[in-house]
Amino acid sequence: MLKRKVFYAQIGLLLLISAAVFFSGCQAKRDYLGRLEQIRSEPLEIEKKWLIRESDIPYDLNNADKYLIEQSYINFSPEIRIRRINDGQFHILGVKANTSADGMVREEFETDISEDEYLKLLMKKEPDTLTIRKTRYQFFDEKIGEILAIDIFSNELAGLAYLEIEFADIKEAQKFGDPDWVISDVTDRKEYKNGNLAKYGMPPDVNR
Repeated sequence: MLKRKVFYAQIGLLLLISAAVFFSGCQAKRDYLGRLEQIRSEPLEIEKKWLIRESDIPYDLNNADKYLIEQSYINFSPEIRIRRINDGQFHILGVKANTSADGMVREEFETDISEDEYLKLLMKKEPDTLTIRKTRYQFFDEKIGEILAIDIFSNELAGLAYLEIEFADIKEAQKFGDPDWVISDVTDRKEYKNGNLAKYGMPPDVNR
């Protein structure tokens, strides 16, 4: 009887722990989606970018949302790009324009397109430019209350990695300091913009 009572007590404890983990996970997901909705409701993209080393990333990326991105450019002024995500699960057309002098703010428009539309646009890719290939890991950091996007590049840009954080307004972005594990803030460095990566390849001062 005692063993049975202990067994049922253990089962009860496991159920309580499972419930706590479940509801904690639900809250984290709600926080993530709430922050994403808040950011996406803004007409402008307000974003900061940091150069990082993959070996210095202090997060377990196995817990992040993972996106395999192929990104090509069909125009640079304005910037028009197409993305193929997760081997064709999604296709996106994006237009970006009127970037601020500090590189932090710009107008952005994105829309889903079909695979056929993507392939037709891909035929119009700017000549002699790279198709950028990268893996994006995206997740919500509860400690700082922000959605982090970590991009790890491959192929011609292997060795390059970024941290990007998008903000709901300019004051938030200006107030947010550099995380202690990054190399440097490259938000205002044109050579680190994806469009310039497509045109010119790896920035010369990247520490591989």
